[in-house]
Amino acid sequence: MGGRNHAATLDKDTHMATTTLLQIPRRLNAPTKTIASPAVKVQTPPVATATLTKQAQLIELLCRDAGASIDELGTLLGWLPHTTRAALTGLRKKGHSVSKSKLDNVTRYSIAAAASQVQA
Repeated sequence: MGGRNHAATLDKDTHMATTTLLQIPRRLNAPTKTIASPAVKVQTPPVATATLTKQAQLIELLCRDAGASIDELGTLLGWLPHTTRAALTGLRKKGHSVSKSKLDNVTRYSIAAAASQVQA
């Protein structure tokens, strides 16, 4: 039990512990900061609404001439090696022809550009 919102007490006669919920005051109407708007309007570039999914990024990386290694894919996509391998298996199940080759004792994976157009 215990924690930040509880207090434990021990009854000396019964040797039983009791827990009491503490009332912590909260500020419901906390003051907010007001920032003065600039007199000159600043034009911002439009925000891109369509971003590539991780799978689309994976396909783009595999379509490069040299392909990509598991370490490169994991680093660029923020995945662990087992997640990267599972994603490659998922691409194979969706019909992509993922090929692998050895270059300087490093396994590199790639997809032919025509095959990547099936599901992007």
